[in-house]
Amino acid sequence: MDPGTVKLIILIVVISCLGVAFAIMNTLTQRDSLVKRFKEHFGKEPKKLANAIRSFQGIDFPNLHIAIKALVEEKGGSYELIGHAGFGLKYLVQELPPPGPKVSLVQQECIDTDTDTSIQCPRNGIYLITIADKKYAVEASFIYEGSNQVDLIVYSTTPENCARFIEEVREQVNKHSIYRGKVISLSGQESFGDVAGWLKIQFHKFAEVSREDIVLPEKTMDLIERNIGSFYKHSEKLKAVGKSLKRGVLFHGKPGTGKTFTAKFFSQYLDGVTVFLLSGEQLWLIKQSFQLARLLAPSLVIMEDVDLIAHTRDETLGQTILHQLLNELDGLNKDTEILFLLTTNRPEVIEPALALRPGRVDQAIEFPLPDRECRHRLIEQYARGMDLKLEDMDRITRRTEGASPAFIQELMRKSALIAAETESENGDRLSITDDHVHEALDELLLSGPLTKKIVGFHQTDDFLPL
Repeated sequence: MDPGTVKLIILIVVISCLGVAFAIMNTLTQRDSLVKRFKEHFGKEPKKLANAIRSFQGIDFPNLHIAIKALVEEKGGSYELIGHAGFGLKYLVQELPPPGPKVSLVQQECIDTDTDTSIQCPRNGIYLITIADKKYAVEASFIYEGSNQVDLIVYSTTPENCARFIEEVREQVNKHSIYRGKVISLSGQESFGDVAGWLKIQFHKFAEVSREDIVLPEKTMDLIERNIGSFYKHSEKLKAVGKSLKRGVLFHGKPGTGKTFTAKFFSQYLDGVTVFLLSGEQLWLIKQSFQLARLLAPSLVIMEDVDLIAHTRDETLGQTILHQLLNELDGLNKDTEILFLLTTNRPEVIEPALALRPGRVDQAIEFPLPDRECRHRLIEQYARGMDLKLEDMDRITRRTEGASPAFIQELMRKSALIAAETESENGDRLSITDDHVHEALDELLLSGPLTKKIVGFHQTDDFLPL
């Protein structure tokens, strides 16, 4: 066979192979094309479809995915979840090089829904939804990596279908929010200049606190339960007779008297109530917290150490935050089921600010230092897990006149340490005697006024002698 014929055969083979390769590539391209999947789902080109978009806060990213699935299930529909290779619904009708947006693997992200639970949410997912005779394509995605805004994009056959679907998803977001009924706090960064702000929610779960763990005079505890527990229990009756549901309660008393401890108890006691924790550097997030509290009502907003903003009223930052707090309290509808629980160690600081705007806080509850009976109960409570072998409890309760619950907790911890150092092996339990407690008291009370102050001993005179 002459060389020319051989070259011709080789050329024919190469051309044939290239043809097959192009055919395979074209088949794969069509198979991976997002446009093709839309044609199969809707029966028409994407450009002939209606679309709509609505923005949500970044913290609603998991809520949107939960809401989409809940809506489809509620209406008896079905969906298929597909992924896209970086060009989702926002770019579907743009003139991109062939084959245009491609179908890709779905990338899932694990997102916390509480302190010990989480869900998987698609970062690049598109839902192809069928509900009765209506078709939808839906995507919930961040507008860019690190953004605090999520766009919900909907394609359907008519603008009315798109608008109705978005509104129904919004209702499902409020209904199925992962934050509802949880204990949460907000953190974040305000936007400034070209730097976008961001907001993050953290879940909390406190150690179990029972009613018996709160050692307060019965009158004080009854007052707290009426102004907090009964408020939520009878909210429907109050609403029916036109009484305002929004209210503020102020816990005040010396440091260590149990204000925060009691607030934590109510965060567990109020079933179905969303609890917001605000303290320290989080106080600037008052506006964002109030917005969420409205959406997730019934809500309890706990603002610890509110005097930290009140006492700086003449300073720009403190004045701005306090003004915002009072405005938010003013701006709530009377039917909004939100209770604001403020705590302070210095009521004289917060009083003038609240007195200028009466009605924002309608009940102030003082947390007194424990009396002798309460100190007795506290000693027994903080001795749990140990053998308490005290022969003269009355003597110890006399010496602890002026002690806060925080002081007695530290007293029993130090007594246990002394017992551990001095006792011989006696099983797994420690035995606490009078000598252990008095030695711990001597160490705490003889260390000077600073030690007394920081452990919550508020007696002004010298401690009682042995």
